[in-house]
Amino acid sequence: MIRFTKSIKLKEGITYWIAPFGDVHYNTDECDKDRFHLFIEWLANHIKQGNDVGLIGVGDYNDALSPSERASLVAAKGGYGLHDTSLKTLDKTAEEMSDTFYNVVKPLRGHFLGLLDGHHFMTFSGIARQSIRGRTNTEYLCDKLGCPYLGVGMGWIELDFGYGFQLKIMASHGYGGARTAGARVIKRVRMAEVARADIYLMGHDDEKMAKESQVLDFVDGKYESREQVFIATGSFQRGYPLGISGGYVEQLLLPPCGLGTVLVGVELEKRKGRYHMHHFWRSWR
Repeated sequence: MIRFTKSIKLKEGITYWIAPFGDVHYNTDECDKDRFHLFIEWLANHIKQGNDVGLIGVGDYNDALSPSERASLVAAKGGYGLHDTSLKTLDKTAEEMSDTFYNVVKPLRGHFLGLLDGHHFMTFSGIARQSIRGRTNTEYLCDKLGCPYLGVGMGWIELDFGYGFQLKIMASHGYGGARTAGARVIKRVRMAEVARADIYLMGHDDEKMAKESQVLDFVDGKYESREQVFIATGSFQRGYPLGISGGYVEQLLLPPCGLGTVLVGVELEKRKGRYHMHHFWRSWR
């Protein structure tokens, strides 16, 4: 688990949007590129208005190699792997995919809290360039964006807004499938069995939803009700694209993907001479 802490200067009258995103699959026909471009533009305009944002990537920014495909490449030539020329071609493909995606999100450089790897990523062989040997294309993207790499499994982010206010965020790409709405909710709620956080983020199954829950916390000699938010981070991949034959979503008759994402807004306000922080969520579509 990779842990990352960041201090945010939150001022009264300013909204700080925590913006999770993932399952973009930008290099595919199924990707709703117009919607993703609008998402980036919306956040950039929010910054221009004097507010701030923090993006958290939960994986699958491009439709790179799946786990089984990565395993098959390693098994090539009886376990000896691919020829150097093939490795160079794959390295070039991974770099070009990442560069294309970077150019889309570049307007928000400096506002990324970190990126997780998902199921679809590639690892550079470094045959032609040793400096990237063994790094994933998501790590390469983090270098270009100047943000932390949060790993493959789970990322832990702590945001310190001053005045004694903090938010703890547990982010995961996700796992498995879930056909029913209840099963998709339970996957998120069970994240609280691993670690105690304020905001839980999970992608992978293309669900978009938020569930609030309350838990008691012992603070300054008394109990307080503390809010927890469990978020399915949506998708920018159309499960039933018109005009072309759909992929696994259509083949398995899965529910349509939840396009867009769920944002968490954080605001500071003064009540009776004391500052209070509150956070809330909204669906972005």
